[in-house]
Amino acid sequence: MVSILNLFNFISSIIAIIAIFFPIVINIIARKKSKNKFTKELKLFEFFIYFTLIMQLLAIGLAKIVGVNNLIIFRIYLPVHLAIFSYLLIKWIWNKNSVLWSIIFFLISYLGDYITGNYNTPPNFMIWFDAILLSVLSFYLSYKNDKEKKYLPKEYTYILIGIYLYSIITVLGISPSFTDLRTYGFFFQGLAIIVSNYYFARSFLCLYHSHG
Repeated sequence: MVSILNLFNFISSIIAIIAIFFPIVINIIARKKSKNKFTKELKLFEFFIYFTLIMQLLAIGLAKIVGVNNLIIFRIYLPVHLAIFSYLLIKWIWNKNSVLWSIIFFLISYLGDYITGNYNTPPNFMIWFDAILLSVLSFYLSYKNDKEKKYLPKEYTYILIGIYLYSIITVLGISPSFTDLRTYGFFFQGLAIIVSNYYFARSFLCLYHSHG
């Protein structure tokens, strides 16, 4: 049973790594074919997907090639991930103080991990804080848009959907260790990456395809 589960998690991880390349390929095509200019938000998001790829490759290189603990990569990646996504969501919700709040969340992520974490164990505080905060922000943005009948452009909407699904699926994967869900943590993480990157790629498709 354990070997099957390990194989299942391994396959999920490989597919997730491949999925990271999907929005990058679409982004390259969009850059070449789109007549629309990339906004400030899309340029920041573009930076994020390349940053994600670099961090993922570094994590794999450290663990599989060098053979050392790669948890430091995740402690670099997660606060940046949170800062970028919280900046975008807060800007789309209130259009003010987004930089300030993203910096505050970035610092809370690091401080919480420093107080509660151990550098030889996964950054559980960072993961929880990231997933729950982004779930709340993305849900509130969706609720606010529906209530006020003010909708985001399609390219931003797909980013919002990707963030929301990533956060919700991640919350399932980091449930308490005594639950059955925790056993499938790698699967949920892989699923979160696959689903979110599908929608992230669609955000770039919107730049040259009128129907998104």
